[in-house]
Amino acid sequence: MPTPADRQAAWQPVPKGQARENIPRVLVKVLVETNGCASRAEIRQSSGYPSLDNYAVRRLLATRFLPGTRNGTPDAMWVTVPFLFAPSGMGVPTFVVHDAPPRP
Repeated sequence: MPTPADRQAAWQPVPKGQARENIPRVLVKVLVETNGCASRAEIRQSSGYPSLDNYAVRRLLATRFLPGTRNGTPDAMWVTVPFLFAPSGMGVPTFVVHDAPPRP
């Protein structure tokens, strides 16, 4: 869970028109098993706030995913998930999967 100091430092209002790159973002590499459960998670790019990074990892390990498939059969595979921390009202989702599963 983010600490009060992290929330204060990371959740400052972003002025209209300012780029969203100031929003803390963690890139987490997640191993999604054939049943959709995440079994491992690794930080690929830190937000700069350890408690935010840890929160993103814990949240993604608790998330149920649709498993990837190879030749129509579910298969375990790694995906990279960008996890964004934004002040409410920014219209930015908490996390969104952008990357496609890696090809064999």
